[in-house]
Amino acid sequence: MIHHNVMLTLTTDATTEQKDAIVSGLVGLPAVIEGLEEIDVHSDLGLVEGNASIFFRMSFANESSWRGYSAHPAHVALASEHIKPVLVSKSALQFAG
Repeated sequence: MIHHNVMLTLTTDATTEQKDAIVSGLVGLPAVIEGLEEIDVHSDLGLVEGNASIFFRMSFANESSWRGYSAHPAHVALASEHIKPVLVSKSALQFAG
């Protein structure tokens, strides 16, 4: 099992609608990406300035599944249409477990 953890920091002017589109897009990925077995997505509560905006953790059956996700058209579209226009920074970590 490969776990993919990501923290996205979005622009301060990213709207609720833009954030919701990212979250709903992420939540929908397991239905279309083979080997993406589980996803957990959270939006920051905004209690501390400077926090990341969205955190998600994905679990993949194996490394091949994770690599397939990276190039999958649904992932590429979500990133280019919804994430990149409001992205300030991204931090990711993959681990086996």
